[in-house]
Amino acid sequence: MVLGGRLFPAFPAGGLRRVTEHDKDPAQALADAQAALTITPMSVRARLAEAHAFEALHQTGAARASFAVALAQAEQIGKDWYPAQIAEAQQGLSASETNVAKR
Repeated sequence: MVLGGRLFPAFPAGGLRRVTEHDKDPAQALADAQAALTITPMSVRARLAEAHAFEALHQTGAARASFAVALAQAEQIGKDWYPAQIAEAQQGLSASETNVAKR
């Protein structure tokens, strides 16, 4: 999208969708997150949406990798900007370690 001569990223119609108990289509949530990441690869929120979608699809390794990238990006961009997202990524990493340990 171009506004005032500047290019701004356009996200998928309806925006990013985080997988919750109310969202019964984690494959579409993953597609939305990955589409957003092609436009804004440093988006911490899009990376977390991707991680949660992988989690819902039972792709633990991919979810763990996405949580780790989200955490690294949030810390690189600025801890003050993303305190909730850092906590969310840390929680996701911890949960994925627990899931791997149970196997």
